[in-house]
Amino acid sequence: MLIVEQSQWVPSFSNDRFGRVEVVQMMKEDSKTPAYQGLLFSESRGEVDVVVNDEGKIAFVINERHAVLDPKLYADNWGKTPVNYFSYAKEKRGMALLELPRGLNTKLMGEANEEIEYEVASAMIIGNVNMNTAVNVTSPFVAVTRAVRYKKNLGQHDPNERVKEVVWLTPEETRSIYTLDGFTHAALHMVRAWALRQKSPIGSNPDPFWSSLRERL
Repeated sequence: MLIVEQSQWVPSFSNDRFGRVEVVQMMKEDSKTPAYQGLLFSESRGEVDVVVNDEGKIAFVINERHAVLDPKLYADNWGKTPVNYFSYAKEKRGMALLELPRGLNTKLMGEANEEIEYEVASAMIIGNVNMNTAVNVTSPFVAVTRAVRYKKNLGQHDPNERVKEVVWLTPEETRSIYTLDGFTHAALHMVRAWALRQKSPIGSNPDPFWSSLRERL
């Protein structure tokens, strides 16, 4: 077991909106012997929103992620030679990825309001997902809802978002999507398990809407 101590000689970085990066010293169990230095990330409140309309379609966005490298650029040489992937192929960095609405937001379903510009009647948090449990202190929420059609000009859209398009996909279509976003893959799996447990408002039978969604995912 390793013990985390704050590094005394390397500064941390913090941002009121996004969170904090802390340089830490990993210590062995005796609390005296250094093992290695590492980073810990703690973010502001994050959320992944699974929005399902009355037709059973799920809302996705095509989002421009400027930090991401296409794995095709480095797959053949990954691990063979030391490479600084932060600056590797810098001019080619960035991908348009299909993702569930997600991001940092203080409001329940706030990302749904901002990115897909839909209004939701009610929502439920069904769990949390952690991008990397080795270094991430915080774990964004996963929320699910049935959508109510958006009323235009609510003023919710964030001008800093890099959303190119909103795409509504059937559960069957989600099986063949290509995305590097781990939050999307994890949230869809969580919704499938959650939908299995939903009961009809009348009686104890499975809820027909959510049961159908689970079977089609």
